[in-house]
Amino acid sequence: MKLLVALLVLHVGFASAAFTGADLVRFQRTLEKCRNRHNVRDEILERVVDREIVDDPNFNCFVSCLLEGHNLLTEDGSLNVPVAMSLIPQDADFAQPLTHAFNTCSTRRDPDKCKTAQLLFACMHENKIPDLLFG
Repeated sequence: MKLLVALLVLHVGFASAAFTGADLVRFQRTLEKCRNRHNVRDEILERVVDREIVDDPNFNCFVSCLLEGHNLLTEDGSLNVPVAMSLIPQDADFAQPLTHAFNTCSTRRDPDKCKTAQLLFACMHENKIPDLLFG
């Protein structure tokens, strides 16, 4: 359960809206589907929760799957900035830095969506988003 909560918080880095009950159910279903599909190990997820930049093929595809599942990747594999921006509560303390990170990171893409997910994940770290969200 701790890992599920941590992954939910991690996902907030890409989609920061206040989640409704339906959103949480959808997120959990997407999380389970992506985790089963990409077989990401607990050890990798624990490293992510510890704010480590991870470049693991299964994790990268897992993140891509999560992003796609929430319409945060466009058809060409890049960050869907309008959708990402629409999810930021404008009164949140992290709204401005997260907006900046989305704009900065939106240029990071690769033809391989899994690689794009890794580039976005690394860019969020470069912009200190995990520190901002995890304290």
